[in-house]
Amino acid sequence: GYAEPLRQRLAHSTRIDRASPLPEPAAHAFGAAVYPMALVATRADPSGNEVTATALGPKSTAAVLPQQQLRSSGPWILCAGAEQIARRLRARFPTVGDRWTPQLGVKTGADDVFVLDHKCFGARPAIRGRDIRPWSCAPRRFLVWTHGADGKPLARLPEQLRQLLAPHDDRLRRRADYRGGAAWQLFRTSLALAPHRVIWPDIGKRLSAAVPERDVVPLNTVYGIATRQAADAAALAALFNTRWLTALARLVADPARGGFRRFNARVIRGLPIPPSGSPVWEQLARHGSRCEPADDLIADTFELDLADRRALAADSL
Repeated sequence: GYAEPLRQRLAHSTRIDRASPLPEPAAHAFGAAVYPMALVATRADPSGNEVTATALGPKSTAAVLPQQQLRSSGPWILCAGAEQIARRLRARFPTVGDRWTPQLGVKTGADDVFVLDHKCFGARPAIRGRDIRPWSCAPRRFLVWTHGADGKPLARLPEQLRQLLAPHDDRLRRRADYRGGAAWQLFRTSLALAPHRVIWPDIGKRLSAAVPERDVVPLNTVYGIATRQAADAAALAALFNTRWLTALARLVADPARGGFRRFNARVIRGLPIPPSGSPVWEQLARHGSRCEPADDLIADTFELDLADRRALAADSL
């Protein structure tokens, strides 16, 4: 987001000859985790007919796209065919953000105090991003849960929890999110309290969604959406687990090392979904409740022809 003004200035006031992401070995020349690109631009007003190559080497053999395509808001999508599909879907379908608000899981500010590798009194199963696979999640940690059914911190801790947390009282009050009240409170608890939700890892090579059991607590390496109905959570899981949603998400997701992407709230909010009230939602809910792939259903719903499917499949993993 912070690079948006620079992208807009380049696209509107220079002639961009090359915009080419460099292969991962090139990043090893830097002393930090970076994702470099080669950018070649001429300081001249564009005429409107320029094309930008998205690879190095002879321009005659490189994939190109119209420079005007780079003037749209958001990140540059340097895959001409896939970008056109994404633009078409944005124009024809609502987005996740039109109906739901993705949010992060619980933040403790002191994982070594609250997150345990064994079950104890008052603890709930906890899910990290690494514990989620398409359709399933397997808790491997437990979270000391200090809130009531109303979502508020307990006014008084049970004796077992008091003995566990009392030695850390001063530290818990120094947490960045602490603003007063019970020292043992947790932060961003709404996703843990929702009866129906779909969750996915914040980082992955593909978008992997699951509907967790009621007592499972998503931690802050997990994003999720709370829904009013269980059927909507199942339908979203089926939708997100399609290869087409992974491909569309990867187009705009920030990179991470090793081919991973960051599927944060911004990315998920912008993904297309079938219209509210469409019979497709009932079909998706059935697929989700049975953990059955819905690739063909969504391809038909989004009217993806063979060329569209090939263009998206190149980045769907």
